[in-house]
Amino acid sequence: MQLIIRAACVLMLIVFFTESHAQLSITQFLLTADQDEDLKSIEDQLTYLDGKPYRLSPLKNFEFRTKSNQLNPDRQDYALRMNPANPWEMRNTTLYYKTYQNSLSIKKQIVLKESLMMRYLRVIEYCHQQEILAMKKESLKYMDAQATILDRQSVSDLFDADDIVKIKLDQMDLLVDLDELSFGLQKKEKGIQALANTNAPLHWNSADLISVEQIKLVTDSISSQNSNAAELAFRQTKIDLAAREYALEKSNINVGFLQTEYEPYRQEQDRKALSLSLGITIPITNPNKGDMTKRKLEMIEAQHNLQESKIEVQNDMATSRDELSALIKRYEELGSKIEALNIGSLSSLLITMKNNNPAALIRFNNNVLKLRALQLSLKQDIRVAYLALLKNSDMLQRSPLINYLSPHLSVLEP
Repeated sequence: MQLIIRAACVLMLIVFFTESHAQLSITQFLLTADQDEDLKSIEDQLTYLDGKPYRLSPLKNFEFRTKSNQLNPDRQDYALRMNPANPWEMRNTTLYYKTYQNSLSIKKQIVLKESLMMRYLRVIEYCHQQEILAMKKESLKYMDAQATILDRQSVSDLFDADDIVKIKLDQMDLLVDLDELSFGLQKKEKGIQALANTNAPLHWNSADLISVEQIKLVTDSISSQNSNAAELAFRQTKIDLAAREYALEKSNINVGFLQTEYEPYRQEQDRKALSLSLGITIPITNPNKGDMTKRKLEMIEAQHNLQESKIEVQNDMATSRDELSALIKRYEELGSKIEALNIGSLSSLLITMKNNNPAALIRFNNNVLKLRALQLSLKQDIRVAYLALLKNSDMLQRSPLINYLSPHLSVLEP
């Protein structure tokens, strides 16, 4: 009995340890992109079309006919009438659904790209808020230290009552900001967990993401020749589909009939009871002109949409490149300015000039944090622009899938 109890305890400890240490990695989260419902819908449609349910039968319909010849019950006629399918309609139907399959395959890539983009943005938003929260906490430490020093200086000549009132008010504002940021971070984590359908905690760190220097290298290697090729290809399939529908409507005409007749009373007259008749439809006017006109209008609209998309894609690509380049340049210039300040030497000089007043140094360090906060904001803007450029370049969904937020650009594998 004791052995069973011990085994149960060990099992419970193993389960607890596993659950407590299970976490959702960035790679695992990005891989949930293929669980998107829109993506599953397209996959189900493609699977269904793979069975070729659209193939038309060579025989359109089959009729059994009978009539009373001269209303004589002894002169009953029987006939079998067959209407063959229009071979051009059969061919155009097959071509239409093959084009439709191609359109779905391209749409699948676009939906996957959008799904990945949404998850990439969730990752960088979460990490950015985490960075801001950490910086605010560091700023609060400086404020606490500054408030402590001001309290100690209450009996010295350096004391200024306005300073301590101001720092206390700033502390209150910062505490409110910290509470809102913490709540916002928890909300983002819950949103990510819901999207990934898991309760596993996140232990993501901005330091594990690709750096600005690496983003610059990746950006330089991206070719603009294949910019948003999937979007343009999808627009082209809209034209192809309209053309296929036009051809299908044009060929949707009854080609004629083949009929065999059986007249048993002819045998009494020593004549053959079976006869064969054939009819061919000669389309003087096409009855589907209304539908054909509708498809032609759709084709014209799709052609203009393609031309408009080409211009938009080129502009989006150029804008993404220019914006990312400008942000990186500004980030580097700000970094150079901060480095040029020589914060260590400047802080030593400041404390000397202020008669060894530590409050001045703390205030100085707090202002340095503001510069670093600006750096964080720029870095976040760079990440967003970087992802936008990858999206416009059709890199996100390209096989094999790459984790473009990884410093090593690792392959996304389960």
